[in-house]
Amino acid sequence: METMLDKAALLDTMEMEYQALVDLLAPLDGQRLTTPGATGAWSVKDVLAHLTAWQMSLLKLLQAAQQGREPAPPFGRLSDAEIERLNQRFYEAARARPLAEVWAAFRSTYTQARAAVAALGEETLGDTRRFPWLDGLALADYVAGDTFEHYQEHAQWMRAWLGA
Repeated sequence: METMLDKAALLDTMEMEYQALVDLLAPLDGQRLTTPGATGAWSVKDVLAHLTAWQMSLLKLLQAAQQGREPAPPFGRLSDAEIERLNQRFYEAARARPLAEVWAAFRSTYTQARAAVAALGEETLGDTRRFPWLDGLALADYVAGDTFEHYQEHAQWMRAWLGA
């Protein structure tokens, strides 16, 4: 994480990387979107559900920050093992959901996250001391990690998969 962008740059980067991911996936049909292997054993649908789950976690974090309260876990600096357990929970919860529902949820949580970021002040997003429960990170770091940096990570793996 540790991505300190001003609010306008944060919003622009969110939109640019979201659109790049959507554009990457747009030519794929339903069979290709549900074929395992896009990221490890996951299909594109699984990746979208995974990204959606992290965006939902981000929304809870942003809402708590806006209300001036500490959010319910998970948040903060998580260990690799904790992240793996969460990812497995997210996968199990979403694997039976239809592709159309997963796509709609991904788009919806992105739109909500972008609106939540737009509603916060520059100082709220960028101050590393404002929320002691974030262990010295700024909300902007979480926004980056749960949106555009996460999109870039999975897009890189999916590009390799599509090129194979």
